[in-house]
Amino acid sequence: MPGKSNYWETRTLKDLFQASQARPSSMGISLHSATLIDLFDGAEISTVGTGYNRVSLGNSSANWGGATAAASSAANSTMFNKTVVTFASAAASYGPVVAAGVWDTTTVGGNLLYMSSFAGKTVEIGDIPQISSGDLRISED
Repeated sequence: MPGKSNYWETRTLKDLFQASQARPSSMGISLHSATLIDLFDGAEISTVGTGYNRVSLGNSSANWGGATAAASSAANSTMFNKTVVTFASAAASYGPVVAAGVWDTTTVGGNLLYMSSFAGKTVEIGDIPQISSGDLRISED
């Protein structure tokens, strides 16, 4: 199930009621071996000896689609990745990947949004993990 982190909720409130914060030029997309919840970043795949790193996905209409209907339409409330998110070839087994995160950077940064509804794919040496176009969906209702 997709959700918003506490970091995202705080950032949104500050944007609405205090000084506006700069929008990141790109988002860091992450993979996790544990379910993410709004106050816990989950167990992100280790970068030590695995070949894993977050993938940068720029904030542009080339990379993100949706939200094209009238503002009053429910169809306006979903954004999705228009491009395949491809991670580097695994140099070691990750074990099961059950969640993905959207961060404000590709390094440490703050976890903004998360999706913990993956079926759980075990990544083995040589596998190239991908999130297919349209599979990373972010909605508001």
